[in-house]
Amino acid sequence: MSVDLKGVMSALLTPFDSEQKLDKESLRRLVRFNIEQGIDGLY
Repeated sequence: MSVDLKGVMSALLTPFDSEQKLDKESLRRLVRFNIEQGIDGLY
């Protein structure tokens, strides 16, 4: 199945805390920021 992707897609960096665990709050902020800036997709 082929899908036509259009627009701007962004690859997110994965934020980790000082204990090398996923920093969920930082990830939420990154996603929100990208959405507010008008990004068309994230991966």
